[in-house]
Amino acid sequence: MSIQINPKALGFTPTPSEIQIAREVWAQTPNPTVKMMLSQFSDECPICGLGARNWRLLPPIKPMGSYHIVKYQCKRCQAVFKKLEDADE
Repeated sequence: MSIQINPKALGFTPTPSEIQIAREVWAQTPNPTVKMMLSQFSDECPICGLGARNWRLLPPIKPMGSYHIVKYQCKRCQAVFKKLEDADE
């Protein structure tokens, strides 16, 4: 599974080498907390890899300051997962 970097979530546009470094760190780290944090930049389902356009937004959305914790469900594999989203978007 590849990880896609969302430049809006970072606040800047990373270079291809920075994206590659992030993918390598994500793939190689045994630390589940680091994996979870890096997975927030992915726009693919964590189970089947289906793109974000094929996710269903589930209620409720939980506000946390300038961010929201949102739940999505993949339309292909029905996996439910959470993402941290910018409240301004």
